[in-house]
Amino acid sequence: MVDVTLSRSGASVDISLLGESGNLVTARDVGKPTLKTYEVGAESPRANDYQNASIVWTLAGILIGSSAYADAKTLAEDVIKPRLSGPLTLDASNLPERSTYSVAPASESACTLTYVPGALDVVGVQLSLAEVDSLQGGTQDSTAPGTPSAGSGIRVTRTETSDSVDLTVDNAVTRKVGRPGIQLNPASKDLPIAIDENAPASDTFELSGILLDSAEATAKSLEEDIVKPRLGDTTLSLEFLGNTYGLAQYDVVPSGSQALRTTLSAGDKGMVGVPTMELQTVSN
Repeated sequence: MVDVTLSRSGASVDISLLGESGNLVTARDVGKPTLKTYEVGAESPRANDYQNASIVWTLAGILIGSSAYADAKTLAEDVIKPRLSGPLTLDASNLPERSTYSVAPASESACTLTYVPGALDVVGVQLSLAEVDSLQGGTQDSTAPGTPSAGSGIRVTRTETSDSVDLTVDNAVTRKVGRPGIQLNPASKDLPIAIDENAPASDTFELSGILLDSAEATAKSLEEDIVKPRLGDTTLSLEFLGNTYGLAQYDVVPSGSQALRTTLSAGDKGMVGVPTMELQTVSN
């Protein structure tokens, strides 16, 4: 395995690049989105190229070992999510013919973290990072995660009514974090100038698991009492009980037209699957 390091002032994480045979580990896409061509009275057009190229890194790897969950939380909440006043630093000097680059997490899923049930102290990481010449931004107010209740599993609670449901079996989590408000502005340089606008980060949890205890009734409560009713200006609470996966308690709302899916399978009596629950963090 080869490590790369992603850092900002005060926080950094080493990521081991690892993929199964044939799977992507790193890619660097170079394009010329500002190059212009003009039709002329000739067989081929004319072109001019006076502004920046576009370069995007895609990195796939893992965090492994006793610090894996802490490193994943640092990567999401301390490196990617806060507003930037300067670019992140990607140190890829352990790769052949690569060095250190200034980058920006300019998409909703710039960082995707995958927590697999039963695989202790392992977190999958995928990064999509744009190279930039420089970055202008600032700081924002932030909301620290809360302290979750004791126990194990994942709890979703409607804060207005205190109705709650626990996922306790085969819990898998995918967390996607980025700063889609970052604008990559064309410049008369080799790379764009980034502006991290005073806009929210994107931080979404995609959960899956199985309901066992009074499964059908619990699934109905999850659907009808927790997700379906209008929230107004209240939220749901997402708790990783006992700091499962090293995560905490977050204020969230259901996201998308399929924020929740529950499934019943023939022969699996007393069991309801929750293959999809998508929750977006908010700061109400």
